Amino acid sequence: MEYFNNKLANVLALLNDVKSGDTLNYSAEMLLFPAVVIGSNTTDQIIKIVLGSEAIAGEKSLVTDQDVQRELHTALSYLGDSDDSSYPNRHYVGTELHKKHISDLESELQSLLSKASKITKFYLEKGHPFYPVFWDFSFNIEVSGKAYLFIGSCSD
Repeated sequence: MEYFNNKLANVLALLNDVKSGDTLNYSAEMLLFPAVVIGSNTTDQIIKIVLGSEAIAGEKSLVTDQDVQRELHTALSYLGDSDDSSYPNRHYVGTELHKKHISDLESELQSLLSKASKITKFYLEKGHPFYPVFWDFSFNIEVSGKAYLFIGSCSD
């Protein structure tokens, strides 16, 4: 998990890189939160354990590992808003290096997802650790009696 989060942080730094001169009003954030022992805890309880007692999850649905991978890929490939007032580093997005980084992250994430007994997608109504504006996602990934939250969003 730490390895995945470090790789993810590197990709996000490149996407958010304002020093490139070709990034505007863009800040993507993602994190795979550490495992919590499930025991008799529900998804709602796990979310509160990880994000704090103020966190409230709205709509929840069971999803597949492919759904999680698709969300990750879409988020990391986001080109910006339609009016061109906010976008990630255009010197990086779409390059061969960017594609390789996404592929590496997908492979790392699949190692965890392939062991999952249950994956729940949820919407955070309150207590989001980031600031969602352009896109966001939230997943509870249950593996061998433990749960990992994978959360991401992008703001301006």
